[in-house]
Amino acid sequence: MNPGGPLRKEHRLIEKMISIIGNETIHIKRNNSVNPVFIDTAVDFMKIYADRTHHGKEEHILFETLTDMDLSTEDRSLMKELIADHVRFRNMTDNLVSLKNVFIKGRKENLSEIVETMDMLVRHYPEHVRKEEERFFPASLGYLSEEKQKLILAQFWDYDKNMIHIKYTQVVTKLLETSQR
Repeated sequence: MNPGGPLRKEHRLIEKMISIIGNETIHIKRNNSVNPVFIDTAVDFMKIYADRTHHGKEEHILFETLTDMDLSTEDRSLMKELIADHVRFRNMTDNLVSLKNVFIKGRKENLSEIVETMDMLVRHYPEHVRKEEERFFPASLGYLSEEKQKLILAQFWDYDKNMIHIKYTQVVTKLLETSQR
């Protein structure tokens, strides 16, 4: 297996969540109402799984490995574009949290902004996945020896092992902060 294998598997799960977000967006439009628990769950997934876990492996392992290599101008530009996409998705997710918080405090007029943000995620994420799977992952393998690919895979597994501890340390920290008020 090469480093693209586990990343593609993660893409499939992210695509399922993006589809669910798309369905929820339709529901919001029909009912003029937001389910804050859904938004919190979707945001948690996007922040922890899609961003911290998946994008984290790409940025902190695969991309960092490739940064010091003699990439073609096109491949280096594509890698920068993928990182910019990640930043854009982080901003969309953070914006969704802010919009939801304002909405539940009674500012119902920002419903359209919630829908717009969710629609943007649904529209743009699949294209991002295509760029990675059809262009970047195949190109990146040309720069990586079999030994380097095995090392990256081992780093991916280590990264995943630590993620559960990071997630639940955050949960406990947040609960401690809110329970002491």
